Amino acid sequence: MNLINGIKYNLRGLWFSLRTPGLLFWGLIRFVMIIIITILSASLILIHHQEILGLMWTEPESMWDLWLWHI
Repeated sequence: MNLINGIKYNLRGLWFSLRTPGLLFWGLIRFVMIIIITILSASLILIHHQEILGLMWTEPESMWDLWLWHI
C-alpha cells in the first residue's frame, strides 16, 4: 500500500508542477544538477579507480596467497 501511495504522491507533484511553471523550472534545475553531480562523481571514481582499489586491498606478494584467497 505504501508503494501505491508513494507513486500517487509523485504523480500529484508532477501534475502540480505542470500547472505551476515556476515550480517546474526549479524542479528541472534540481534534476539537471543531480544528474551533473552524479556524472561528475562517477567519473572521479572511474578516474581514480586504481588508487581507491589500492587503498582498500593490497595484492598479496605470493601467488600461493592469491590462490588461497581466491578459493
